[in-house]
Amino acid sequence: MFNFDQPKNLPLQKVDGGWSEWNSWSICTKPVGGIQTRERECTNPEPANGGKHCNRARALLRECSNTSSCHQEKNPSVGRMEIYTNNSWEKLCTSEWDEADLNLTCMAMGYYNNGVYVNNTRYAERGNTSKTSICHNCTIPTTCEKNLAKKQQFCKVPVRLNGANVEYGGRVEVFYKGKWGKICRNGWDFDDVKVICRQLGFKEALAEFIGSDVKDKGIPTVMSDVSCKGDEPELAFCARTDGKVNIPPQCLSDGKDSQALCQPKNKKVLDKKELYFEIGSNEKLQCSIHNESRYTGWAINGQTVNSTYQRFRTKETGELFIDKVLLSDGGLYECYRLEYVQYYVVYVNAKFTKNTLDEQTLIADTSGLLSCGAEGVPSPQISWSKKGRNSLDHMRFYQVSNGSLFIRSVKYEDNGIFICTMKQTKGPKRITSNDKTILLTVMERTRSENRIDFFDFSIAQPSSSDGLSSAADTDGDSVTGGAPPTSPCP
Repeated sequence: MFNFDQPKNLPLQKVDGGWSEWNSWSICTKPVGGIQTRERECTNPEPANGGKHCNRARALLRECSNTSSCHQEKNPSVGRMEIYTNNSWEKLCTSEWDEADLNLTCMAMGYYNNGVYVNNTRYAERGNTSKTSICHNCTIPTTCEKNLAKKQQFCKVPVRLNGANVEYGGRVEVFYKGKWGKICRNGWDFDDVKVICRQLGFKEALAEFIGSDVKDKGIPTVMSDVSCKGDEPELAFCARTDGKVNIPPQCLSDGKDSQALCQPKNKKVLDKKELYFEIGSNEKLQCSIHNESRYTGWAINGQTVNSTYQRFRTKETGELFIDKVLLSDGGLYECYRLEYVQYYVVYVNAKFTKNTLDEQTLIADTSGLLSCGAEGVPSPQISWSKKGRNSLDHMRFYQVSNGSLFIRSVKYEDNGIFICTMKQTKGPKRITSNDKTILLTVMERTRSENRIDFFDFSIAQPSSSDGLSSAADTDGDSVTGGAPPTSPCP
């Protein structure tokens, strides 16, 4: 945890990441022609305050007496194998590797299982291999390059939905480095949810949020910057950042993790619509299912609507009335007659909170907050910029969990207009964005303030231990997409 309880005029130092020592080589996958792996972590030290991340490979493999590594692109679980020979890295032909070799490669990188794809077609490679063929390919890496020039190794990323009271929605968790972790919400949208639901075997995605409460068991964040196009077969094909390093600070403490709501299985869905409500408005939903039954039932986020709901009223003709919409009213509404169901996904339009003032004042040479908050369902994502400046110095400016901007050692040059932008995703076709301009005035420090004092502020960071939940730890919650088998990696 970063504690900003230091003298106000002491600047934060940028810390570049450094590699730890390599661990020991693993046991060979087989007596003849096997491979071994070894790993290191970017923890000596971890990057901080805008420092650089470590370069080059995190895991190494070796066949016989040679060393190779996996070269990653934008997708960290897909890459090509390279071999270090003649003082340079060249493509390594792995066409003769068997399943055990490929699995060990994936596990060395923190993933589970493997596959290989060429020209966007995935293959699972099997077969026996001989020491002669492996060494031939290692020493002459261009031998198979003509036919497999675009061959890359693919490692699976298991996912599950957890923390909610329904099996078709919840917090999205990924199986990484042998444990379950969660995904930072930065950039999370409906296209990402489509991929998650597809990977878990659901027919379609309904929403990028869950209306009901999602239990947070302190599971750490292990993935961020997910950017799926929406047509990928599974998460492993999406661009993203894996690992606990360089996670945005607001993702570590806001409790608003990436979520997904999928269309439940074994239901006859006649229609689904997105609705957009304002806080405080009165709304009416009409069930348009017509069949031989006159009885119409309603459920909100999995809970049946009954007479005890004070702000909700139903009629036999199928209408549902909502008085004075609240934030908690966002979510999945189901209208059903017999075996048929109609879905309404209700979004509550975001708005800035009352503490977001047009004009704010801070004192020079002290630390302070520019207040900006927004509320809606799903919760809007907030970003900051300053008029006339390309970017904010991450050594002095930190966005905190409630959206506000922490400024360390305020300077007179900070005078001016800051822009607080809130963005809210609303299903497959709509994203809204609104700006709030805030005029910051930096005041001179008075004599009574001209003393060394402290500003107590903290941003939650990952603990020194990984703290990841056990793959089998569900504690009674509904979990969709269970844990993979125990890793055989030594």
